[in-house]
Amino acid sequence: MHFLAHIRQEAEGCDYTIGCGEVAWTFEADSWDDAVARLKLRVIGDTDERPGFWGEKKLKQVFLAQVMRMDEMPIGRWYGEATAERSEIERQKKGAEERQVYERLKQKFEEGNE
Repeated sequence: MHFLAHIRQEAEGCDYTIGCGEVAWTFEADSWDDAVARLKLRVIGDTDERPGFWGEKKLKQVFLAQVMRMDEMPIGRWYGEATAERSEIERQKKGAEERQVYERLKQKFEEGNE
């Protein structure tokens, strides 16, 4: 079974990173109870060498969720699609601007020839 833990620090410390003071952790376990035990060990730690997330800061919240489905998203393809879409928008915008210039110049020179 797949699980997701969301862990949040009590103090509001931030170094301007995404989700400062927060961490999400995905892991597998055989049961809910096994997941809770693994999460507790990860949060509290078991020895000084493995202190866990707790460390120097007290934690404010720890959420645990069982994930029914977990798939890796095609982020590379998403970036490619977004880049292509933005390029097309820019191409259309440039074409519209060029068309305006053309129409303005066409009108100017056609009126001058009459």
